[in-house]
Amino acid sequence: MPPKDVKYTITKDGVVLSWGVPVKNVDGSPIVGLKGFEVFKAFGADNSCLECPRRFKNPVWIPFKGKLKRGITMAYEDRTLVRGGRYFYKVRTVKGLFSKSEFSNEVSFSWHPPPSVPIAIGVDRKDGVVEIKWRPPVYFEDGTLVGQKELSRLVYKIFRRRINEKNWRLLEEDYKSTHFIDRNVSSNEDYVYKIEPIFKFGQTPIPGLESLEMIALEEQSKGEIAVPEELVAVPRKDGIELHWEAKLGEGQGFRVYRRGPKGLVEVLNREPLRYNQFKDTTKLPKGTYTYWVTIVSSGPHPIEGPPSNRVKLEVD
Repeated sequence: MPPKDVKYTITKDGVVLSWGVPVKNVDGSPIVGLKGFEVFKAFGADNSCLECPRRFKNPVWIPFKGKLKRGITMAYEDRTLVRGGRYFYKVRTVKGLFSKSEFSNEVSFSWHPPPSVPIAIGVDRKDGVVEIKWRPPVYFEDGTLVGQKELSRLVYKIFRRRINEKNWRLLEEDYKSTHFIDRNVSSNEDYVYKIEPIFKFGQTPIPGLESLEMIALEEQSKGEIAVPEELVAVPRKDGIELHWEAKLGEGQGFRVYRRGPKGLVEVLNREPLRYNQFKDTTKLPKGTYTYWVTIVSSGPHPIEGPPSNRVKLEVD
């Protein structure tokens, strides 16, 4: 029996293939003496003829170890891919030198590093609708810049769930704007949103990192949240010192963000701050770093306000 349902996940380093391990032969009898799997790979230009015969290389051997049972999944990571190349893979089961299965389904894609995380700007809920905004990813996951040409190939998936539920509902896909208005909301429900960028490369949609979750509480539970102003970053011997101006309301605090040279965005404080200053004592490698600050309310479902001005500095 060939492997079940071969799938692929594109990563910044290459691709991860996965498939289900079969437990029965074609005639329905249990598989005995499973040795492993052969993974076959073919390469072509991005505009390769999809109907043309493939020139598959000698297979990579993936041994099977352990007890055979239902529900087992195997995986293989290939880090030898070239940007812009089109790749084809198929897998077969091996019980012995002269006992090999038919090939699995064939998967194909054009390889490019996935986009990094889109930057959530904020949520506004009023007049019975929820409005969410975000900025496109600045970098791909390998650290290369997203240029104007690449921006035109970016689309987004928009997900929503009720705040007390786990399952996400897909609201939009192939969405091109960075601004979305959700009109199908109930006034007494709290919602959570997230954005997934998709980079369309050739005939391959490549998912990127999902945004931070954005929470929209019912209108009557929202309070006014100010915007921090005049953020300044001062390099010191023991770190980067940040100062800003803002007044906090009751139950509010500051959240500090840093974006690194490769586009990775991090929250620097676990708990909201009550003071208008913060020192980043992380030993940072060389590169350009960007900081900004928001105000967030306390409670089990905090609301985050708009970001302050952004400050950039070079670390030598």
